[in-house]
Amino acid sequence: MNQLSNIKYSLTDQLEDYKGNPIMIQQHMSTVFIFVSLYCSYCVEFLPEIATLTEKCPDVDVILFCNGTIEEHDEMINYFDWKFPIVYMEPTEAERRYDVGEYPFIMLIKDGTCVLKESVEEFDEIVDIMKGKGV
Repeated sequence: MNQLSNIKYSLTDQLEDYKGNPIMIQQHMSTVFIFVSLYCSYCVEFLPEIATLTEKCPDVDVILFCNGTIEEHDEMINYFDWKFPIVYMEPTEAERRYDVGEYPFIMLIKDGTCVLKESVEEFDEIVDIMKGKGV
């Protein structure tokens, strides 16, 4: 488990999805950044559960960071019927930019501040952790 570092996520930071479309982060909502790698077996097993997270925590925006190709991202969106954006990001960039060292990994952003940074092994951990943070 990673320790929380005081990262201030600026809502002016520009994120784009894997097709280059801008992603708007809603200030009034909590946002969870989920980092996965398609080379990580835990991450691949975790993928079907991400849609469940949006059902169990409807007041949380989800942004997935993944190193898949355009075709792989399109396929995942269609197969899992995801309604949230995917940002293309290699693990080395995630480590440099967000200090992500293990996968799968989550960051919870509330009011522009990172209130949680943690690697996770089980999907239920995410829901429990987020509910513990008042989400």
